[in-house]
Amino acid sequence: LYIVSGKYPKPLLREWDEYKAEKGSESTRPDQFNERQLYAIVILPNAGIDLETYKFDKSSKGSGSNKSSTVWRDAAEIFWQVISALAGAEEKLKFEHRDLHWGQIVIQKRINPDGGDANVTATIIDLGLSRIETDEDVHFSLIEDEVFTGRGILSDGSHSDDEDEIEPDYQFDVYRMMRHHNNDEWSDFHPLSNVMWLHYLATKLLNHKGLKRPSLQARTTSTEGRKRVSLSENHLESEWSAYQHLKNSEVRLELRLKEVIDGMQGRTSPRKAKPGPVRKQPLNSRKTGETHKSTGSTVQLESASDVVAMWLTKGW
Repeated sequence: LYIVSGKYPKPLLREWDEYKAEKGSESTRPDQFNERQLYAIVILPNAGIDLETYKFDKSSKGSGSNKSSTVWRDAAEIFWQVISALAGAEEKLKFEHRDLHWGQIVIQKRINPDGGDANVTATIIDLGLSRIETDEDVHFSLIEDEVFTGRGILSDGSHSDDEDEIEPDYQFDVYRMMRHHNNDEWSDFHPLSNVMWLHYLATKLLNHKGLKRPSLQARTTSTEGRKRVSLSENHLESEWSAYQHLKNSEVRLELRLKEVIDGMQGRTSPRKAKPGPVRKQPLNSRKTGETHKSTGSTVQLESASDVVAMWLTKGW
């Protein structure tokens, strides 16, 4: 971080003009400031492209019978890296991100010559609304009331005419779910908020990135591939394994959050199902009290750390 002053450089003005022409800006053109103006220069590594913009590489990789796409392995790897990062931060700092929409996760492709495994690195950014706890103090930010008025997918349709052109997004439901769960008390540690954002992330990866469900052929895993896979990377065995990790995780997370959603919407009893196609059960059980296959303990899903345990043990 550097603090500097002086006349704004012409090369940077050209960059500013190009940005405004391409994406628009309501900010003042920097040449309007005098030479006493102070500027903060923040130097950060380029961690990639935000997940909303990121395009998965759908081309086939490998050779011979092992040739296949890795889009679902990439998607599962992104999810795994995010839950791992959140779990570590929970343990060290009692951390909640509280604003982990897909613009706050940036993706960078990595070179992988053999082409068998996932090819991405995920980084969590923008901790402006986050909550951390140190030995000395608790640090957090209050969320502006306006954030809670966004149009979500769980709304009852009672929105203004001005919102008709706005695409509903689960992101805004998550803000309201957090507020309902913590009773609008933001200083305390409520790691279930991380679980809410992980459910949001799973739905985005499954339904909003244009990825097709893997074919029957993609369910097959080579012997070589199985030898390379460790416990923490069992979602990389095949496209089908990766897809099932994500899909089953999304179902389990949805079931855990149902109580919060029902409470937020004022429902005290289960809502009658609407006529329509029945949602198929995943390959594994949908029970919320499923047991770890390796430890025998129950997966409670109260934090990102619990989601890590579920992921590693396939405790769906």
